[in-house]
Amino acid sequence: MKHEPGKSDRPVVPAKPANTGGAKPLMVEWEERRGLAKEKAEPAPRADRTQCRVGSDPEGLHQALERIRQAARRDKGLKFTSLWHHVYNVDRLREAYLGLAPHAAPGEDRVTWQQYGRELEANLRALSRRLANGVYRAKPVKRVYIPKADGRQRPIGIPALEDKIVQRATVAVLNAVYETDFLGFSYGFRPGRGQHNALDALTIAKRLRAKLKEIKLELRRRMHEGIAAVGRWLSSVVRGHYQYYGVPGNDRRLRAFNYRVFLHWWAAICRRSQKGRISLERMTRIATRWLPRPRVYHPYPAERLCV
Repeated sequence: MKHEPGKSDRPVVPAKPANTGGAKPLMVEWEERRGLAKEKAEPAPRADRTQCRVGSDPEGLHQALERIRQAARRDKGLKFTSLWHHVYNVDRLREAYLGLAPHAAPGEDRVTWQQYGRELEANLRALSRRLANGVYRAKPVKRVYIPKADGRQRPIGIPALEDKIVQRATVAVLNAVYETDFLGFSYGFRPGRGQHNALDALTIAKRLRAKLKEIKLELRRRMHEGIAAVGRWLSSVVRGHYQYYGVPGNDRRLRAFNYRVFLHWWAAICRRSQKGRISLERMTRIATRWLPRPRVYHPYPAERLCV
């Protein structure tokens, strides 16, 4: 990828802020975008407009995000007007740098992860000052073309290393605000919740029918085994199903799965002989003994992150 033919895209970060009239909006509107121009010289550092409340230790970073997350969860209509100092905090930028892939291809500036890390603290302090003073400008995105099997080329963009750091730090802060809106079964650009996982969720009904059919056939095969032996096997299978599909909002399907397994097991026991039919009361006691109850194994992100 380093030696693929490429070109530069225009930067995506706007340049000139609009007149806000002294208000404090959540995001400053931009009226003009900068082209492929060189970055302005860095002015002398000045005092921050917003006092930084993030500590110098990593624990302070997570506590700051936790306060933002708690505020967003208490009031869905809350407007955050001072989040920028959480982004340009040096510790936040260092955490974002360490979270990048060390061997990723460099951007248009050809700065690698290792080169940037040789003077990491000085580079991060300079980056923090540019972000705080509002003179930071994103560099052009390197455009690389990857050949596809059908002969076409797939374009991908490779940002500069500092742009990756700023983007990652910004995402960390915004996730604290907006992740409370994501439910346990919602999908997007999230770890373990991408487009492929969304396709799996769309086929959950089909998989449920297939799983129940598999259990039904296996129960017939084990029809003459003891209840304890079948119960141990069935308990493991049902618990694994709950651990995979036990997300908030899926309670109804979990209960339906439990009920259908109950009916299949009852039918298998009753088919063992003409006198093998058992009452509903006894089958209920057996199911209570061996079948685990449906429960949510994957709580909402806000609850999980609080832990």
